[in-house]
Amino acid sequence: VAVLVSERRVVGLVLTAWLAWTGAFEHARLLDPARYSPAELAEVAAPEHVQFQSLLPLLKGEPSEYTAIYGAYQMSQRCIVKDGWKLIAYPKVPKLLLFDLNNDPLEMKDVSGQHSERVQTLFQGLLELQKETGDALSLEAAFPEMF
Repeated sequence: VAVLVSERRVVGLVLTAWLAWTGAFEHARLLDPARYSPAELAEVAAPEHVQFQSLLPLLKGEPSEYTAIYGAYQMSQRCIVKDGWKLIAYPKVPKLLLFDLNNDPLEMKDVSGQHSERVQTLFQGLLELQKETGDALSLEAAFPEMF
C-alpha cells in the first residue's frame, strides 16, 4: 500500500490522500479528495464522529453504496458527483462548473454550456443532498435561475 498524504487534520482520524493500492486490492482508485478513516483501512470500526459511507468496498471492487457523492467546503463551495459527472457550485462568485469525469478526469474543461439539462438535474440532486445532510447554505440567492 502506498499513501501520499496531501492534508492532515489533527481532529479525528480524517485524512485527504492519494491512494494507490497494490496487493490485496486489484481495483486501483485515485481518491483525491476522499475522506476515509485509517481505522477502517486497518479493519477497525470507524469512530462515531465519522459521517460517511465506507469507500473500502470500492477499493475491493465491490458495488458502491453511493448513488452520488456530496462535497462541501466551508461556505464557498458545494459539489455533487454522480454517473460520471461532477457539478461544482461556487455561490460567492456565483459560478457553476460541470465536468465529464469519464472523458476529463482531471477536471480541466468546464462543459456546463453544452449540457444545461445535466446541470439542472445535478443541481437538483445537490439540493436534495444538502437537505439530507442538514447543510444550511442557501444556493437560491446565488443561482435563482436553478429554482
